[in-house]
Amino acid sequence: MSGQALQAELTSLAQEAKRKNPEIRTAAEKSLQDLKSLPSTSEQQLAADLSRRPSFIDPLLLACNTRNAKYAGSATVCLQRLVIIRGLPKSRLKDVLDAFNACTSLGLDIQLKVLQALPALAQNYADDLKGDHLAAALQVCAALQNVKAVTVSGVAAATLQQLVVSVFDRVAAEDEGGDKFPIVTRISGGDGPIALREAAYDAYRVFLDICFATEGQNTRFVRFSALSATSGLELMGACLGSHTKIFASHPEQTNILRTVVMPHLIRVISERQAFGVTLRALRVASFVIRHHLQAMPDECEVVLGLLTHMIDSEATTWKRAMCMEVFRLVYTESGLAVQIYLQYDAKEGKRAIIRDNIACFVKISTEKPSVIGLGQHSSIPTEQTRDTIAEQVAMEAAGGVAGVIAPSPAVGDANVPGISTRWSAPKTQCMDQLDKTDPPILPETYVYSLVLECLNGLSENLAKVVLPLTVQHDASRLRRDQEPESDDEVESDEEHATSPKKTRNRKKRSQSYRSRTVPLNPLSADEGSEAARIRAIANLVEECWPALLATYSTFLNASLDNNYYRALIRSYQRFLQVSGLLRLSTARDAFLTTLGKAAVPPSIVTSSISTLSSPTAETPGIYSNGKGLLSVESFTTQISGSEKSRRPSYDPSSKPTLSTRNLLCLRALLNVAIAIGPTLDSSFNIVFETLLQAGVVLNASGAKSTGIGPEIAAVEGAVLRLLESTADYPNDAFLHVLTTLCRLLNGRSEGVLSSPIQTKPSGVARKLSGLSGITTDIALSTQDYVFVLTRLRDLAEHNVARFASYTSSESGWVLLVDSLVDLSIATSTPDDARRLSADILARCSMAVAEASTSEEPDDAGVAQQMVLSSLHLLVRRIYEQSGDLTNIDIENHNRILDSVKAILEKSGEALTAGWDIILAIIGSVFDMDDVEEEERGEHNTKEGWLKLSSHFVAPYLGRSAFSVMQLVCSDFLAPLPQTCLSPLVEILFRFASQSSDLNISLTAITLFWDVSDFLVKQEVVSGLNELISGITEERLVLGHERIVTRSKESRPAQWVLLMYRLTDVIADDRSEVRNSAFQTLLRIFKNHSGDFSDLAWQLTIETLLFKLLREHAEKQRALRSGKTSSDVIIGLDATSSEIIGDIAALLAGQFDQMASFSSFDRLWSDLMEIFETLLTFRSSAINAAVYNALGTLLGAFGADNKKLGPAISRTELLWSSSIPDNSADVKGQAAGQDQYIAYINCGRTIYNLVERSTTTERLNIMVQNMIACVKSSTGGAYSSDVQTPTALQQKVLEHLRALHGNIDLVSSTLVFAASQLMSLPFESSEQRPRRNLTFVALSKSSMDWIVELITSPLSKPEMFYSGAVAKSLEDIVIPMRLKYRWTQSGRAPALWQKATSASLTIIEKTLKQMEELDVPSELKTRIWTAIVNIAHASMHADIDEASPQPTLEAVETDEFFDCESMKRLKSMMTSALGSPSIPDEIRQTYSTSLFNASLIHAVERGDISQRDDKLANLYDLRIGRVRDPEPSPREDMAYLCFAELVSLVAESSESQVKPSQTAAMHLVLRFALPLKAYIVDQPLRGSMPQPLSQVEELLFCLTEVEKLRCAPDAMDRMFGIGSQGPKAHLQLLYPLVVKAVGVAGDKRYGNKKILAMLERVLVASR
Repeated sequence: MSGQALQAELTSLAQEAKRKNPEIRTAAEKSLQDLKSLPSTSEQQLAADLSRRPSFIDPLLLACNTRNAKYAGSATVCLQRLVIIRGLPKSRLKDVLDAFNACTSLGLDIQLKVLQALPALAQNYADDLKGDHLAAALQVCAALQNVKAVTVSGVAAATLQQLVVSVFDRVAAEDEGGDKFPIVTRISGGDGPIALREAAYDAYRVFLDICFATEGQNTRFVRFSALSATSGLELMGACLGSHTKIFASHPEQTNILRTVVMPHLIRVISERQAFGVTLRALRVASFVIRHHLQAMPDECEVVLGLLTHMIDSEATTWKRAMCMEVFRLVYTESGLAVQIYLQYDAKEGKRAIIRDNIACFVKISTEKPSVIGLGQHSSIPTEQTRDTIAEQVAMEAAGGVAGVIAPSPAVGDANVPGISTRWSAPKTQCMDQLDKTDPPILPETYVYSLVLECLNGLSENLAKVVLPLTVQHDASRLRRDQEPESDDEVESDEEHATSPKKTRNRKKRSQSYRSRTVPLNPLSADEGSEAARIRAIANLVEECWPALLATYSTFLNASLDNNYYRALIRSYQRFLQVSGLLRLSTARDAFLTTLGKAAVPPSIVTSSISTLSSPTAETPGIYSNGKGLLSVESFTTQISGSEKSRRPSYDPSSKPTLSTRNLLCLRALLNVAIAIGPTLDSSFNIVFETLLQAGVVLNASGAKSTGIGPEIAAVEGAVLRLLESTADYPNDAFLHVLTTLCRLLNGRSEGVLSSPIQTKPSGVARKLSGLSGITTDIALSTQDYVFVLTRLRDLAEHNVARFASYTSSESGWVLLVDSLVDLSIATSTPDDARRLSADILARCSMAVAEASTSEEPDDAGVAQQMVLSSLHLLVRRIYEQSGDLTNIDIENHNRILDSVKAILEKSGEALTAGWDIILAIIGSVFDMDDVEEEERGEHNTKEGWLKLSSHFVAPYLGRSAFSVMQLVCSDFLAPLPQTCLSPLVEILFRFASQSSDLNISLTAITLFWDVSDFLVKQEVVSGLNELISGITEERLVLGHERIVTRSKESRPAQWVLLMYRLTDVIADDRSEVRNSAFQTLLRIFKNHSGDFSDLAWQLTIETLLFKLLREHAEKQRALRSGKTSSDVIIGLDATSSEIIGDIAALLAGQFDQMASFSSFDRLWSDLMEIFETLLTFRSSAINAAVYNALGTLLGAFGADNKKLGPAISRTELLWSSSIPDNSADVKGQAAGQDQYIAYINCGRTIYNLVERSTTTERLNIMVQNMIACVKSSTGGAYSSDVQTPTALQQKVLEHLRALHGNIDLVSSTLVFAASQLMSLPFESSEQRPRRNLTFVALSKSSMDWIVELITSPLSKPEMFYSGAVAKSLEDIVIPMRLKYRWTQSGRAPALWQKATSASLTIIEKTLKQMEELDVPSELKTRIWTAIVNIAHASMHADIDEASPQPTLEAVETDEFFDCESMKRLKSMMTSALGSPSIPDEIRQTYSTSLFNASLIHAVERGDISQRDDKLANLYDLRIGRVRDPEPSPREDMAYLCFAELVSLVAESSESQVKPSQTAAMHLVLRFALPLKAYIVDQPLRGSMPQPLSQVEELLFCLTEVEKLRCAPDAMDRMFGIGSQGPKAHLQLLYPLVVKAVGVAGDKRYGNKKILAMLERVLVASR
């Protein structure tokens, strides 16, 4: 691309110079020839080739030197292109620059081309552009910069700046290279000769010439022509800004700055220069001050002094603003302000730059109060205020509440603009307006905004230095931990070790850790320069804090927008934090006080106090929700509750309140307290007093606006963070905070507070120290208590670890608990305060208990004992008070119970102490007996449990206490001390016996089981021998007192006590309780009866278990004899079922022991009598339970135990006497299936026991009973047995299959049973009861089973002789006949297909067996009849009767299945069909079925004779028809049957004579039907073709007629036949064939193909 462009330009240049300048033309043509001779491979190769031809650019240089725009245009384009592609010869670089210089006076395009080439020249030829070449290039730019065209001069100035910066870029690269670049010269400097390398020397000369040109002096290296001061200063700024390090590291450049630049800048700044010059001079000065202060301290001092003077003097606005912008850079530059302070303010004889500048801020802030909107408090600027008022009006229109979001402006502030980012700051600061020549119009408040930014920058830089030095790092902490302990510490450890008082191991380490959380004092460090900086900062703050505070005080009351105000607060907060961290208490307290007044202005507090002092009823304030100070919920809930109408957006007479800015100041105060809290000491009072004042104001104003919700939430978050930070305080600092709040709380609790709503009390007053000299009486209210309690709660929650790690006195726990308990029980205290104090105690106790789990076990036990004792203290103090209990007392008691439960849930596993206290707290919910009521003291925690009554103090207290008891009994019996178990049993008995809550009683009974199980695991049963020495058959004679006495140290005695108390519960008046208790007792015996002696176990069975069964039987009889609701009966049946099952399981579990009794038979007979009685109730649930119980008991019988024979016989008699009867079931009972399954399982179990001795009769009864169960059963409401059998059906099949092993007895019985099950779906509704079962899946399974029975090697001839096989074949044909009429087929295969497959398998086995066995003729006839019926069912299909009609695809698929089945059946039965023992009627039936199935088209009346002789009208022709019948949908089956008829007649074996004779008549008739139809129907069709199906049928017929050769004697029964040869059928058909030939040969309706076949038949008949 470059080659083409060069060629084009050279061609143009040669043409232009053709006449007037032949020298240029000749040179151009030569260069053009050289260009064309070069190979055009790539642009890089072209550039390399051209760079080796110095003469190539001759025409271009000649053209430029002519100073003719016509020639120079093409030349500059070519030179620019060559520079870009690096094709310029380096030896001609000077000539090129001269040529560019010659073109500087030509046209605009040429000048721009030259300027475009220079940056590329500096980039591509950087190593060659030095010395004179560099000067030449800079001279070209300087010359073009003075062109009048603005475009060219602007581009030239930018290019010049780029080239100058590139010179310094080379210096930077040279410095990185180091010694790789040699020294080229040495120049004189202030401290001696300075050695310079090449690039540094060029930069030195260039920058010096720029400075000379800026001052108007003659240059030495570059001939800058008339470089303006503006351009020169801008070039200086570009160099300083791009390469600051070079000017700092190169002494020659520093010397230029000191000797040339700074004097010039001082002169320009001090003089009245134009805006552009002053702007650039200040930019350069700011660079020097920020980066070269230490190198030029004197010069910078003069400049800074000048800037401060211009700010303080009556300088022009723009110059004053630019000076402030410089100082903004100074204050925002990291560490620069401190460096200036160290350089000047901290040294004697130097000017106080920083101090004077901050003093100027004071003056500036107070110059024009009206401009900044100075007032009594901060306000929003005018335009913003208008926007806010508009928003409030909109809110009011929408039904909202306004007027509280922003404070109302005073009357004098109506036109105050204020300071805002919208108008106080220009879009571009003055220092950046380099394109301006005239000073901009600046906002009047711009200087004030710069003051605010300077304060922000200064505070941020001071904080960056101080704050990191106050943090104690982990490394130093690790070193201190590794240091050896001091002597004092060792002595302290020894004292604790020898002290009798228990002290925790973690105390010293925790204390040392908390000590390290106190911020370090940076002034205590001595780390050289860092210490000097910190001392300088401290001196700066100490000297300047009055001026800073004065400036801040002014702006805190000025009109600022939100951005400026928030920035002001942040900077103020940083100054305050720095003062506190440096321990400058005077400055810190001054800043704290001012910030507190800004948060809560004194005027608002005064008005609020007067409002609170009015004798009006107390209104619920913001504390009423108990969530803490300034909670958003407190406002949102009061909007809808107490204010029905809208408030005006602005009301001058409205109550004063705090604005969002006041809340912002309050949040800043809290943030500072968080940061320096451990160092505040007594100054913490300022924070709490400010919070109190804020609460007073907001409470008095009744503020309900949600507009300040976010600020309120932020303040609340800051309060919580402040209290959270106290967790890291040392103990002494924390105790100071806790004591302050507790003293405040105790002071409030003293006085005449009779009710929550009071007027001003006498003798109680609150002094708000934030308002000096003001003391006002304020009514004490609930909100006062809630405020302090909420703070106490948060404080305690964040110091839980402290309470858990130290003793109660060291951590302040005693102080906290005493204060809270005293307040909770004080009846004169408002109810809400009492509730909250109890809640705080409960929450803190839970948290401390949970935190104690991480301590050592001994330390954890101390903490847990401390916590639980505190909770019990409150409970005890509640009941020690005189007078009746109040609702608050009950609520507080309940709260303590909840806390105990929470302690157990969270840390119960780690609880090592205080279990007796927990039980005492649980037992405190019961009333004491009247005699002992006065003794409800602390000693009851360990004894006196029998003195508790069974009545709750309050019902819901009982529920709460019982939930704790449940938790103890279910999860914490293991850690419970042994001495506490007896009291637990006594309390549990009280819970079970109380009458207030039935659920508690029932649940308490289940807990008896848990306790018993726990005791049994302690091996108490084995230890009962000694304890039960006094047992009789009636009852334990151990006295109650003896049990209690022994239970303190004996686990067995405790278990006996448990059974004793459970027996007492059984005597309860409530049936539910009695039943539950008895069930529990039964389960206990069930689990542990194996350890009982024989006598004890026998007595248990007779007197307990059987008695329970008889009682329930009597109860069932009583209920069923009367009018009882179904729900009651269902419930009773469920109970009876559970009892029967449980007792059976219990007896089965201990059956070996029970069977060893001498009275076992009597016991078993009694049990069977009970079961017989239960079965008479005809309940499915009871039936299922009884038979399941029998199965369970029989499962425990040993098969070889002959002693159990009578019991088994008695059980079998019970089982076989009747099947389950559920006719007495009520609506809602659904156990019918279950009772049958249980019955079947029981029967199977009985069979297993009597298998070796059973008889056929007993087995038949069993099988029939099982089948009867299947017939009597009903299906589920939402289930079906079409796809899969029901559970009962599966179970019956399973059990019947299991009987197959005893085949000698049950072979035929099982076949009959399988046949019965198989035919169940097809029984008529009269034969079976009403049910929702189909038995389809059962029938399919039975088919598989019956095939297995008959085809099994174990099958016996008895199956055939008994008629079982014949019956199965007769039954299996039923689904085959109902092929398409049966709609419930289930999953594939269909029922008829399953039956077909099964029947073929059975037939195959049956025919083989009949050949081997001597089967009676009658039975054989039954079997063959069934086989022929099966064949008939396979050949035919009742498609027309199907609903819905099957699809064509389904019919084809089913036809294929039937065809395959028929082929298989034919192969099995054809050879045996000729047996003489088979009656002719069977063969006749088979032939008729084949004939009927072979019909493809329906026949007309008269086609077939109705007489026995079907060939009587063989030659009679009916009337022709014009309607052609539809072919059969089962054509394949028809042709198969047709072919079978042919094959039967063609059979030549002697054994098949009878089948041939039977089929001959049907075959002749089958041949004749299509011939007769063709003869009579075809003439009527005329020229219309015969239907294809009829043509195919006729051709098939004629083909078979021609091929058939009849078996001998096949036609002996035919009439009119003279011979019986193989062609006898042709003789019978000959007349019809002749007539058909006449029809087929007709020209109008004949058919040549049919005619040909007819002729072949005639030929074959000869």
